[in-house]
Amino acid sequence: MNYYRLTGNFAGYSEAYTQVRQDWIANNFTPMMIIVLILLFALAVVKALKRKGIIKTKPAGIVKQQCQNVGYVMLHPFKGFWELKRENLGRMSVAHILLVLACIATVLQSRFISYHFQTAVQESSIIMDLIKVLGPFLLWILANWCVTSLMDGEGNFRQIYMATAYSLAPVAILIPISVVLTHFLTLSEKEIVVVISVLAYVWLAGLLVSSVMQTHNYSMGRTIFIVLIILLVIVLVLFIGLMAFSLVQQMQVFVVDTINELSLRF
Repeated sequence: MNYYRLTGNFAGYSEAYTQVRQDWIANNFTPMMIIVLILLFALAVVKALKRKGIIKTKPAGIVKQQCQNVGYVMLHPFKGFWELKRENLGRMSVAHILLVLACIATVLQSRFISYHFQTAVQESSIIMDLIKVLGPFLLWILANWCVTSLMDGEGNFRQIYMATAYSLAPVAILIPISVVLTHFLTLSEKEIVVVISVLAYVWLAGLLVSSVMQTHNYSMGRTIFIVLIILLVIVLVLFIGLMAFSLVQQMQVFVVDTINELSLRF
């Protein structure tokens, strides 16, 4: 495997890893099955004791409750985002944590996937990986706030931020799972990783649409219209930003050339 890695042969590395994995499973299958059976038996015993009242179920702590709330929003987005705003289901601290976890997930996906799943040498910095998340996130909430403020939206900036951060939950959960799987799967099984990654971002898109609808109390048709306007605003901001960046670069070159010309003349 090391020789394949030194030569950059991803396919050969994957084939060698397949054989190593098969040997490991063959040597450790029995202990693994024993551990699984013991865990299943222990869970069955605990469940039976709880049913008989021997083990009392404690009320959910604040961490468990907030995790359940995130899961509820993911699985029931329309009702979840409605309660997130109207019944104070969400917390800003949880929103911050989800944003940080999404950033970490993106860094993991960029820099810590298994070698044979890398299509090229990773050259981007961690700062660029963070910009991939924070840039679109900030553009979305700013464009969302600007557009909905003009289109009779009921949500304020805080509520938009919280709903958008909660929408990142699938990315924060599924992307690390896909990264871990790359260390156990081969290239012939990469479709599993691809499906999980695509599911994370499709789920994210669905949650964003739901968040706009429930946060601002729009109908479905108006929500789709507003989302299209938000995306158009984001494209315009990016275009203006690129034009401004190009103009600054040209001005910088002009100033440097002018200074060099004057230094040569005087």
